[in-house]
Amino acid sequence: MSPVPPEHPTPGTRGPGSRPMRTFEAADLEATRRLMYGLVVPRPIAWVTTADAHGRTNLAPFSFFTVVSTRPAMMGLAITPDHTSEVHKDTWRNLDATGELVIHSVSEADAQAMHASSRPLPAEHSEIAELGLATEPSELVAPPRLCTADSALECRVETRLRPGQEEFFVVRVLRAHVAQALSDAAGHIDIPALDPVARVGRHYAHLAEHYRLG
Repeated sequence: MSPVPPEHPTPGTRGPGSRPMRTFEAADLEATRRLMYGLVVPRPIAWVTTADAHGRTNLAPFSFFTVVSTRPAMMGLAITPDHTSEVHKDTWRNLDATGELVIHSVSEADAQAMHASSRPLPAEHSEIAELGLATEPSELVAPPRLCTADSALECRVETRLRPGQEEFFVVRVLRAHVAQALSDAAGHIDIPALDPVARVGRHYAHLAEHYRLG
């Protein structure tokens, strides 16, 4: 009979099938940042429109983005605060002031415009205008919706947390708009047809092969 491995093996011992590993200390902030960008992949991209108190619009992409809850519908978005980032400062400032946003998915047709919208602009300049993107009014929030986006989620900030350098905004989805060609009346999404652009390290990617288990 084979010996039963201890519940808590001695540190440094190797188990069956173990691979050579590198170990990183979380205190090494630069290495940790690279690890988080490289290991947590692919990451969906939230292409976010916001507006300031004067109605000036901003557009920026974020890949620190996820579902938080489905009942009620909540999304999570991590943004570097105003004083530490030129790239995301307008989005952070607008959410701080108004709490309203629209989250769009990114198609291949919009990938170049999405990437261009990540470049910093003065607050008085709108990425939407600079890139010549068409918009239409949202129904429940002030920021507009992008006409070419396959989906748009009208949202309002529910709460915010500061676990580290980034601020994490939990936002409630108030109303969702999805292209008819990509959805049915029950809310089922044709994911291969949606094929959203995702972030993979420093690069972008499409969804790869789909398969089921079990």
